[in-house]
Amino acid sequence: MRNDTPYYMHKVECPVCKAINEFETIKVGAYEESGRDTDFRPTGINWKNPKYQRFNPILFFMATCSNCYFTREYTSKFRDWKSDYAFRSYRLKPMKSQHVILLAKDDSIVRSLGESLDSQSYPLQTAINKLLLGIFDELLSNKPTNLDIARYFLRIGWLFRESTSGESAMQNTVLSYASNVEDRVRGLGIVYDSLDKARLSLKPSLNDLVEQSSQAAKPVAKEIRNGCHQALAFLAGASEQLESAISTLKKTVQISSESADGISEGEATAASFAGQESYTEFLSNLRESWELVPMSEHDALRFALQFYKKSYETGHEVSAGNQQIQVEYLLGELCRRLGRTDEAKQYFNKTIKSAQKFIYQHKGDPTRTALARKILEMALAQGKLNLSEAK
Repeated sequence: MRNDTPYYMHKVECPVCKAINEFETIKVGAYEESGRDTDFRPTGINWKNPKYQRFNPILFFMATCSNCYFTREYTSKFRDWKSDYAFRSYRLKPMKSQHVILLAKDDSIVRSLGESLDSQSYPLQTAINKLLLGIFDELLSNKPTNLDIARYFLRIGWLFRESTSGESAMQNTVLSYASNVEDRVRGLGIVYDSLDKARLSLKPSLNDLVEQSSQAAKPVAKEIRNGCHQALAFLAGASEQLESAISTLKKTVQISSESADGISEGEATAASFAGQESYTEFLSNLRESWELVPMSEHDALRFALQFYKKSYETGHEVSAGNQQIQVEYLLGELCRRLGRTDEAKQYFNKTIKSAQKFIYQHKGDPTRTALARKILEMALAQGKLNLSEAK
C-alpha cells in the first residue's frame, strides 16, 4: 500500500454470508474541512492527496459486503460485531433472514442497489446507494433505530446538495409548499380511513334499526327506512368524493415535485447510470417498489425529519444533554429548510431552552458545554432567520 493512500484497510467477516471483505478506514488528517453548513454538512473538503478530491468521505461511511450487499455503518462496533451479543442475538437474525430472501430476487431493492455500486465510475451515486442499502437493512430489523435512519437520510441530503451545487430558490419554494401540502393530504387520508371505517360499522346498526322499526313502529317505519338509506347513500358519496380528492391532490403534489426536481438537476443525477438514462431515472424506478427512495435533497431532508421526529418522540433513542440539544436543533433546521416555519420556531425554542439549562447545570465544565454553547448560538441565529422567512 502506498504511503500517500488516505486510508488503511480492515478485514471484516460479513454477518450475513460470512464473506471476508476489506473496508477502508480513513486516516486521521487525511482531509480537512473549511467549515460546516447549518445542518452540519461539511463544506470545503480538501484531501491532502489531490487524487482523492473527487471522493466525498461519506463514500466510506457505510460498509457493504461485496458478495451479498448487506450494509451497516462502518464503525469499530461493526468491525467487532462478533463480540456484540445484543446485535448477534436480537438484531441480526431478522435482518439476515429477510436480506437473504430479497437477495434471491432479481428485481429486489437489495439487488438493484447492490449491483449498481461502482465507487470509481460513480462515487457520489455509490455513496447514496450505500446509505440507502444501510437504511433498507436497518428497516429489516424488528426494532429499527430511527435515529440512525435519520442520520443516513441527512447525509443523502448532503450528497444531493453537493451534486446540484445548491437548489435554486424557485425549486426550494415549490418543494417546500409541495411538502406542506403532502403532510396535510396525509392527514386527510387518516380522516378518510376513520370516516370509512365508521360508515361501514354504522351500516349494520342502521339495518337493525330499520328491521326492528318495521315491527315495533309501523306508522313511521317507512320514514325511518328512507332516512337511514338516504344517510348511508350520502355518506357513501361523501366518502367516494373525499377519496377522489385525496388521490387528485397526491398526483398534483407529485407532478409539482417532479417538475421542481428538474429545475436544477446536477450533472451526477442527470448523467446515464447503471444502464439507465440517468441516475434520476434509476431512483424513480426504485421508488415504485420502495416509497422511501429520495429523488432530491428535499426528499432526503423530509425523510430525515420524519425519522428524527420518531427518534425524539420515542423517549429512549435520544440521550439527555448534548444529543438531545443537537436533535432538537436539527428538527428546527430541517423544518426551516422544508418551509415549515411554525414547527421550526417550536423546535428552535426547545433547543434554546434545553441548551441554556444544560449550560447552567454544568457551568463549571466548559469542555462539556462547548457543543451546547455552539448549538445555542446556531439556534438563536437560525431562529431569527426562520422568523424573517415566515414573514
